[in-house]
Amino acid sequence: MRDSKQARLDLLDTLAAADLVQLVARHRIQRLQGLMAGFTMKAEAGTALARRVLKKELQSVVSAYFGGDWLAVLDYLQASPHPDEEILTALPEPRLYVGTAAQTADMAAEVGIAEGEVQAMLAAFLGGGSSVSPVQERAAALHDWWAGFDHAHAVQSRGMPSLWGLVDQDLMVLSRTERGFTPRLYRQRLPSEVLELVGRLWETVTLQRHPGSIVSNPRPHQTMAEALGPAVEFWHGVGLTAWFVCEGPYSRTTLDQVDRYYSRPLAALRAAGCPVDAAFFRELRAAEQSLGPEKEITESQDSTVETSHGQVTITSSVSRSSRREGFERVRDLITRYRRAWAEQHFGAFVEHRWRSELEEVAHQYHRVVAAKGRPPTLPQFARFATTAANHWTGTVRIICTGAPVDVSAVLLGRNGKVRNDHDLVFYNHPHHDGVRVGGDTVTADLNLIPDDITSIAVIVSIDLEAQPTTVFDQHTQWHADITQSSGTQLAFVPGPFSSGETVTIAVELYRRTNSWKVRGVGQGYNTGLAGLATDYGINVEA
Repeated sequence: MRDSKQARLDLLDTLAAADLVQLVARHRIQRLQGLMAGFTMKAEAGTALARRVLKKELQSVVSAYFGGDWLAVLDYLQASPHPDEEILTALPEPRLYVGTAAQTADMAAEVGIAEGEVQAMLAAFLGGGSSVSPVQERAAALHDWWAGFDHAHAVQSRGMPSLWGLVDQDLMVLSRTERGFTPRLYRQRLPSEVLELVGRLWETVTLQRHPGSIVSNPRPHQTMAEALGPAVEFWHGVGLTAWFVCEGPYSRTTLDQVDRYYSRPLAALRAAGCPVDAAFFRELRAAEQSLGPEKEITESQDSTVETSHGQVTITSSVSRSSRREGFERVRDLITRYRRAWAEQHFGAFVEHRWRSELEEVAHQYHRVVAAKGRPPTLPQFARFATTAANHWTGTVRIICTGAPVDVSAVLLGRNGKVRNDHDLVFYNHPHHDGVRVGGDTVTADLNLIPDDITSIAVIVSIDLEAQPTTVFDQHTQWHADITQSSGTQLAFVPGPFSSGETVTIAVELYRRTNSWKVRGVGQGYNTGLAGLATDYGINVEA
């Protein structure tokens, strides 16, 4: 250990005594020799393709010394581009299909069709049961959440518990060795409809290491808060600071230092074009000066001791912090500026958040395509898309070629049977107990599924009225696209059908402990809907 430490000290002395310009030049030569060797190894007809040369260890060399420009590398090596080389000077501009639902009336008038038809086409394009995009739905939910959040801070008063836990944030430190979740105060202080909305829209996530799976989100309110980022970090933080400065037990900073303490989220808000008015901090400093004097908060405890002379009561008092009069004045000041900021900036800020995250995903996608000549695999895509997907984007969609099909869903109990005939959800009974069918899409709101339902089967059947002799075979095939609120999409392609099947169970959503999972089934029936109805206990005579 001592020799190793001495060796490091000797190396530092050697570097300090060396000519740094010469040292850097030698390092550059060494790295470029590796690049030239890689180019020579892959060169054909005097040149080489960039994607064959630039393996991981050489990509940093090109970035450091050539700004990532492959043409500059070729010029340095005095080589011509390979005939098959594709050099992109600019990545395609991202196109985000968000907000189109508001344009359906104009679209319908322009092409001369009913607005309802345009909405149906838009819903089919988005892969859900509504023409409102998942991003729009979540952006609207954030406005509702902010209204509840603002009200909770505006009515906070002395004698109430602090608002620590109104926002579900990172783990809190309980002691040097113990950590725990922030208290989930939002369950008591936010409206029930807001709680339901957040729980539904952010109920599942995808994990970067397992992009092919969708899992239940144990903390949907934290994921939602992350989508709002610096806005909630600052405004919730300054509200808590005011409370703890005035009501104790202690505060991480003072009111005259909040602009420094929250400099990171404030800088992010400025970068988004949604700055906090500088006058707020001047008024906050003045408000702190007008607070009452500090008063100790003491905790007293009485203990009774029996003595030979009778009982003796001992009172012990411990000062644990201090408080200052004037919280309501500071609260009202913060409320006034928070509401002014929200009125001016909140809508634009939310759009900035989803647009910047989704455009960054699109940018990274195009970079991969440009570098490798093909789209990224699912694991590769998950590396840069998981966070945005979990923030902003639950359906099963059936795609069939060769024949028209009907899509339906069946709600099943523990015995694998329906409770009654209403548990069959189809085009004549399109929604029931959290499950909705629309066109080729089944949408399941898992928060609304009754506790006695343990699985939901998605059914695909050939429309025999349209094509009475058609069966599923090599010419008539389907596949299922499964999407959850995280935006992650799974696909299931069944094996070939060869026994005259006209009805199939496509996929199944099922409960496992406290979460929901999905699996592909692909079981066919050559006895039609009657055979499936018998298995599920559906009364086809009704």
